[in-house]
Amino acid sequence: MDHQGRDTERTAHAVELAFRPTLADIMSAVRVRESYRRLTWVRWLVVALLLAWGILPAFAPASRGPAVVPLLIGVFVWAIPHLHARQMLRNVAWQGDYRTTVTEDGVTTVNDHCALTQRWTLFRGHRETDDSFVLLSRDRGVVWVEVLPKRGLREAGDADLLRATLERHLPRL
Repeated sequence: MDHQGRDTERTAHAVELAFRPTLADIMSAVRVRESYRRLTWVRWLVVALLLAWGILPAFAPASRGPAVVPLLIGVFVWAIPHLHARQMLRNVAWQGDYRTTVTEDGVTTVNDHCALTQRWTLFRGHRETDDSFVLLSRDRGVVWVEVLPKRGLREAGDADLLRATLERHLPRL
């Protein structure tokens, strides 16, 4: 079946975006997802504890132990979102330019290799950042995110139209 996402009705309220995913787009989605799941403060707490564990031997000569290991683990824990974003970018960048249409029916994304239509019921809500709109999936772990970068909008007024469409269908998180 070759419908290329044309099974959604185009209305006057359709907003079109054209963009190539960047690391900044993906990092924005990772940050929103972490913030929603309240993982940011947990990650920083673990990093602080590991760094304290690694620095403690320098101030307490009686305690001996490999100070480098907790420091390296702390750096790795801090870097997890960045590593995750880079992996996600590798998964989507090869597909080329994305053309996304947001309508009253949902979000349809088409690229050179596939077309994907996502109904509004797939998402639990959205969050707006300075440079994008991020839609979070309804599943328990918030595995799926959709990033709609503002730089992909065709006209300046499209951001307001997109914001209004998202708020009609999804709660702001």
